[in-house]
Amino acid sequence: MPEPPPFDAPSDEHNEYKKWKEDELKALSCMIASMSDELQRKCEEMKSANEIYHVLQELYCENSRIRQYELSSTLFGMKLKEGVSQEEHVMKIINILGQLHAMKIEMPDTLKVDLVLQSLPSSFTPFINNYHLNRIERKLPDLLNEIQQFYDYERKGKRQEVVNMVSSSKTKKKKPMKFQKKLGTKPRGGV
Repeated sequence: MPEPPPFDAPSDEHNEYKKWKEDELKALSCMIASMSDELQRKCEEMKSANEIYHVLQELYCENSRIRQYELSSTLFGMKLKEGVSQEEHVMKIINILGQLHAMKIEMPDTLKVDLVLQSLPSSFTPFINNYHLNRIERKLPDLLNEIQQFYDYERKGKRQEVVNMVSSSKTKKKKPMKFQKKLGTKPRGGV
C-alpha cells in the first residue's frame, strides 16, 4: 500500500493516490463478496486486497517445491518397459522437463540425454554403448529419432533371424536313397 503524498505535494499525486484508494476498495470489496462466510471471517481484519491475496495464496496455491519434487521424482524413476512405445516414453520425459523448465528449473542438454539413456532397458545397451563410444551429441528430438531407428532395426533384424531359421529348417533335404546305400557298402575291387 503506497504512502499518502505529503500535504504540499502536487495535485496530480493526490489525485493518483485517491484513484489508487478507490481501486483498492473496489478490489477488496469484490474479493470479500466472492468468499464463503468462513473465509470472510478470516479476512475481515485485513486492510488491503494484497494482504487477502497473500492469505489466499497460502491457503490454496500448490506448493511449487512439492510439485518440483514430484516431477523430478517421476523423471528420475522413469524406465522404459520392453514392448512399450519409445516415442511415448521419451515424449513423457520431454513433457516433464518442460514443466520443470516452466518452474525455472534448468538442466543442461547432456543431463537430459543421460536421463533418457538411463531410462532405456538393457536391450538398448548396444545403442547406448555406440552413443558413448562415438561421442555423439544430440538434442532430445534427434535422440528420439535414433532410438526409434535402432528399435526398428533390431526388431527387423530379429524378425529376419526368425525367418532365416524357419526357412533353413524347411529347406533341409533328405539325402537321396542311392547315396545313402553307397555309404553303407564297402568299396569293391582291390588295389
